[in-house]
Amino acid sequence: MTFMEDIIRQVSEKLIKCYFCKTSLRFPNYRNKSNRISEQESKFFFSIVFEQQKSPFSFSIEVPTDETYNFSGKKSRSALHDLAIYDENHPLEFKWIIELKSKQPRINSIKKDFEKMIGAKCNCVWFHTLENTDSGTIPALLKKFYDVWEIIKFNVSIEKKWEFAIVVLKQKKLYRFSLKINKSTIFPKNIMELIETNVQV
Repeated sequence: MTFMEDIIRQVSEKLIKCYFCKTSLRFPNYRNKSNRISEQESKFFFSIVFEQQKSPFSFSIEVPTDETYNFSGKKSRSALHDLAIYDENHPLEFKWIIELKSKQPRINSIKKDFEKMIGAKCNCVWFHTLENTDSGTIPALLKKFYDVWEIIKFNVSIEKKWEFAIVVLKQKKLYRFSLKINKSTIFPKNIMELIETNVQV
């Protein structure tokens, strides 16, 4: 198991424990008593796991991008990465960028984060939280990944690694896949192409 695979495993375990009320942190409820599933809990648990790493490990939250983007149609400006791990040998450079998502995001939301990941000069993680799934949930998400990638893949300038993790809270499942990113990369379209793990909590 690689360093990042182990980080993803630990965060997934903590998220699922949180969902089943086995941690001090709780997913909050809406007025109708349903759970509010967002990126905030995964950001918290990534930070907890990162804090347990040995020095000289360091990270930041809500990190300005090196590149500028024009997502609003107005002036180009820096966007934000959810989390970044710094390179121990080059303290001002990133080793990993982590983007967090939840539920079933819109195509444009995925496109924005993919563009930020392409612009990053390091490996990237896409960490996605779902409360529950049916037979169509993950295939629909994979189709969005595939469709967005086919639009923006020609913007890739350097080869890097992207790790994808989809944690399903109620079913205690973790789905993963890893890609070497270049203009020829083909995204998976079928859930059978993913690595499925039952998360023990």
